[in-house]
Amino acid sequence: MTELNFTVPQDEYTHFEDIGEYVCNNCGAHASEKFLVKHYETCKDGESKKWEKFYEDANKEETDETFNAEKFIFAGNAIFTIRSKKTGTRFTYKVSKAKDGDIWFVGLLSGPDNNADYQYIGIITSDKKFIRTKRSKVGYEAPSFKGFNWFFNHLHNYQSQAEVYHEGRCGRCGRRLTVPESIESGFGPECIRKV
Repeated sequence: MTELNFTVPQDEYTHFEDIGEYVCNNCGAHASEKFLVKHYETCKDGESKKWEKFYEDANKEETDETFNAEKFIFAGNAIFTIRSKKTGTRFTYKVSKAKDGDIWFVGLLSGPDNNADYQYIGIITSDKKFIRTKRSKVGYEAPSFKGFNWFFNHLHNYQSQAEVYHEGRCGRCGRRLTVPESIESGFGPECIRKV
């Protein structure tokens, strides 16, 4: 990048005392003294505002995608807890994709073994509808069935009424998550590219 050496008004700098640098508020060039700052070719009034908006928008998109409940549920191996903000009631569910076809089985944690004590409550069909079948172990009126049904129908706007927690394992492959970004998203670094 080409550097230019020209004068910028004094109020166009921010002094960072902790590192002893003056930084141009427009192009980001910096030096220990204002007169030593060699500005970049792109330096002009308002340039910093353009980049602030860019980073603000990028951070918003990242926040919006931090946890995508729909991606997580349909990843194939999702275990998560939904808790009502109003009542505090919570249920843990397991959604597993069938090996053949676009059907997902929904189970409800119903015992002390977090790995094996899931009872079948319904399926999610290929056209993304949650239904109860003859083999469902809970009725339509059961709070656990109603809770999942409500959540499933509000995947894009549940945040004001419910909280969702995954169990710390990838929603696709089931491996334990250790990278902070992976813990936030619910997917390992390889799997997030595949969902």
